[in-house]
Amino acid sequence: ESIDGFFLHSKFHQHFYGCAVLVTTQQDGYLYQINTNTDDSSKAFLNVYPFTSSVIDVFFNFNVLHALCENGVESYTHRIGQKLFSDLSGKHNLPEMDIYKNLSTKISLVNLRPFMSVHYMLPYDDSFVLLASDSSPDAVEDEAINWTIYNLKYPTIDVIYQDFKEFADKSLKRYPSFYMNLIEEIHVMIKSHMLLGELQLEENNSETGNEMRLVWRDCEKLLEESSLALADCL
Repeated sequence: ESIDGFFLHSKFHQHFYGCAVLVTTQQDGYLYQINTNTDDSSKAFLNVYPFTSSVIDVFFNFNVLHALCENGVESYTHRIGQKLFSDLSGKHNLPEMDIYKNLSTKISLVNLRPFMSVHYMLPYDDSFVLLASDSSPDAVEDEAINWTIYNLKYPTIDVIYQDFKEFADKSLKRYPSFYMNLIEEIHVMIKSHMLLGELQLEENNSETGNEMRLVWRDCEKLLEESSLALADCL
C-alpha cells in the first residue's frame, strides 16, 4: 500500500518535514536536524548547548529547549525553525532567506533558574512540573519521601519577544551585532509559532483552533514589529 494511503497517518503527515535529535554528554548538547529530503542537506548539525551543570533531562516545546540540570532549569532557543525556514526559502528562492542568521552563531539563553534536588521534570501542554526531594527516589518502599512540587508555566511568545526586545534595545548602541542576533532569533521564533498556528487552524471547529486564531493575530503584530526592527539594521 502506498504511503499516502496508510491509515495510521495523521492528517498532517503531508506537512512532515523531519525530526530533531539532541545528543547530550555530561554538560553539552548537540542538536541535529534530519529532514525527509534525500540529498546531503537532509542531515544538518545545528548547534551546541553549553549547559552550566550536568544534564538530567531535556525537552523541547515550540520555541525553547528546556534542560533540567543539577543546579536548576536552563532554557535556550533552538535552531529548528531557523533551519526549516532557511531550507524553504532556498527551495523556493525566497529573498527573506537573507535575514536568517548563520546557524553556527551561538544560541540564546532564555532563562536560568536555580532549583535544588530536582529528580524529575514532567512536561505538559502549558507548563512543566518539577519534582524535588532531598531523599533518593530509589529509596526502599517503607521509607517516606517528601516531595516538593514546582509548577512552571511556559512564557507566551509575546512575553519572550518583549524580554528579548528590551535586552536587545539596551545593547544596540554598544553591541549592534548582538542586537541584530537577538532580533533575528525572536523573529524566527514568531514565524515558527505562526506556522504551528496555521496547521492547527485547520481544526476550524475545535477549541484549540479558536485559541490559535488569537495567537495568530498576536503573532502578526509581533512579526511586523520585529520585521521593522530588522529592516532598520539592514
